[in-house]
Amino acid sequence: MFGNFEERLAFHCGPAMAGIKPANLISFKNEEFEKISPRLKEIEFRLSSQDIRFETVYESEKHVLIMVYQEEALETCLRCRACAGILTEQGYPQCSGVRDYISYLKKRVSQCNGDFPHEIGVFLGYPVEDVTGFIKNKGKSFKLNGYWKVYGDEKKASHMFRRYTECRDSLCRKLSQGISLESALGLAS
Repeated sequence: MFGNFEERLAFHCGPAMAGIKPANLISFKNEEFEKISPRLKEIEFRLSSQDIRFETVYESEKHVLIMVYQEEALETCLRCRACAGILTEQGYPQCSGVRDYISYLKKRVSQCNGDFPHEIGVFLGYPVEDVTGFIKNKGKSFKLNGYWKVYGDEKKASHMFRRYTECRDSLCRKLSQGISLESALGLAS
């Protein structure tokens, strides 16, 4: 399905790298991660001028879960009063910044044995009403299912789903044509 590693990264994390979403997640099998870990560091360095970061949020015997995010966008998202309220309700301590929040998220993911604690939607930029709806309804009785389960504004969510898909498809198409990741993201000087 993917011609190369960067296409796979764009497919799963393009909206975060393009700045239309604060974060995305991508999972790798351990043996695969050992091979691509140096590539991730190199890509992170190449994209550092755009504040794009790669953070391991979970490691098991079988796989590694990486969060790809733009630090400033994620900081803004987590500082939102409603989002901070959800995190407080889920036991997060008062955090001084993104790295503290991610550190606590790592603990939460580990406590869930690699499953996603429901508040992870806040980090991924999901609408607050959808995160709280998912928690309250235990993932059932949603209105729409796409990149996340929608409990609030279906029209707005559908629009975001289309934007994410268009972004992902555009980036993957450019990469498959041999355009560099930086150029595909509009970062080349």
